[in-house]
Amino acid sequence: PEGVESAVHLCVIQLKSDLNESQLGLFKFLKSQNIGVQVHYSPVHLQPYYKKIGFNYGDFPNSESYAETSLSIPVFEKMNVDIFNNIVKQIKKYFNDLR
Repeated sequence: PEGVESAVHLCVIQLKSDLNESQLGLFKFLKSQNIGVQVHYSPVHLQPYYKKIGFNYGDFPNSESYAETSLSIPVFEKMNVDIFNNIVKQIKKYFNDLR
């Protein structure tokens, strides 16, 4: 809204769940294009401490699915439309090349 400034922190994209095997591929591809993509969400129950006390993969399938299908793409103060358009172009290229 007018007069409100956002402290933009992350821009997360989520892949269709039937493409979850492409998360790592897209990650590597974007990195190879010098695009600073990150994986930010790892289910808490799969962290070493929680696994040690008995939590396992499969305990929280929605959390696991989100982690397996989400990537954070760059967002920063000096980002402009050209940078954004290049990121989108590279994501589209990756998926077009998969076909």
